[in-house]
Amino acid sequence: MRDFVLTIVGGGNSTHVLAGLAPKEVETRLLTRRPGEWNQRIEVFSESDTTPISKGYLSVISSNPEEVIPGSDLIVICSPVHAYDQILSKIAPYVNQYSHVGSLFAQGCTHFLAQSLLPNSYFFGFQTIPWICRTIQYGKKARINGIQKYLRVATNAPDKGKLSSYLESLLGNCVITFLPNFLNTTLTPSNQIVHPGRYYGIFHDWDGVSPYSEEDIPLFYSDMDEFSAECILHLSDELQLIKKGIINKLPEVKLDSIKPLAERLIEDFDELIEDKSSLKTIYATSHAHRGIKTPVREIEGGFVPDPDSRLFTDDIPYGLCVLKGYGEMLNIDTPWIDVIVEWHQKLMGQEFIVNGKLVGKDAHKCGSPVSYGVQTLKEAVI
Repeated sequence: MRDFVLTIVGGGNSTHVLAGLAPKEVETRLLTRRPGEWNQRIEVFSESDTTPISKGYLSVISSNPEEVIPGSDLIVICSPVHAYDQILSKIAPYVNQYSHVGSLFAQGCTHFLAQSLLPNSYFFGFQTIPWICRTIQYGKKARINGIQKYLRVATNAPDKGKLSSYLESLLGNCVITFLPNFLNTTLTPSNQIVHPGRYYGIFHDWDGVSPYSEEDIPLFYSDMDEFSAECILHLSDELQLIKKGIINKLPEVKLDSIKPLAERLIEDFDELIEDKSSLKTIYATSHAHRGIKTPVREIEGGFVPDPDSRLFTDDIPYGLCVLKGYGEMLNIDTPWIDVIVEWHQKLMGQEFIVNGKLVGKDAHKCGSPVSYGVQTLKEAVI
């Protein structure tokens, strides 16, 4: 008899890693749009190893939720945030109230979405993705550059013991702690400020037409420059202002895990960072972030920014716009969030922020609290 049944939903980098790390005592299933491209055995490699550090086995691989979701004890979604609505709607009919359904990265107000679509199940979400990883061969192999030392999880499950045992079976080398509320995942200083800040830093002066040569496009983290680091820090500062504003209004709310970005990176990737003196050097010398390329789209003559990448589709409507929504609840000005969202939304052909307000024609599509019917700050804290 298996310890428990794990179903992974997705097909990206983290799907490969989680499938490859799952121990043999766990029955592991996969729900993916491309089942025919997956091996049953998944191998995971470290940054430098040529032999796998772990091998996992998938018992069922399917695009049909009816074939994998029933009987699942733990369901982990490893997909872009913008796909959560579709995924949760698809699996909801087959999830029972005893299942734990969660997101490997609970950015934005994912918990409000889960609450509406899975009212009788337990939901959990990681504050940050547990690792920096890349797919080597789709459906077969992945590589981990770095694993975080500490993993923080929010959940509405009244008894956290069972969820804790599940997660420890999969991520035994990490220290897992539970957060007091989901607001600690919503406000996490991670992708939602790092990705847009860095992308703006690289391409803010693009003329909208001229392609870049491959040599002109820096590595996303390893080639971090001062201007990009400053943009990210401005966003981090505004996030901290929002945190302070919430605590001033609701002193009982615990947000201790929302630390300044540089402090969080050092805590999570300590020994993998050579120079901790500034945000620029942290990223430039981080072994966990080494070699990651900047997402771009190839056109005739070179490369241009890619508004279809998840740096746009996740981190603007389900990242910075969410922070903007909380800022508006608190009457806190967020000039850097405004500038960077406005720059990104032009490339996306969408409109979220207009004249410093989250009132654009596409604002209702973003993941801000009001999009889920949340009108007051107290309602937004669960």
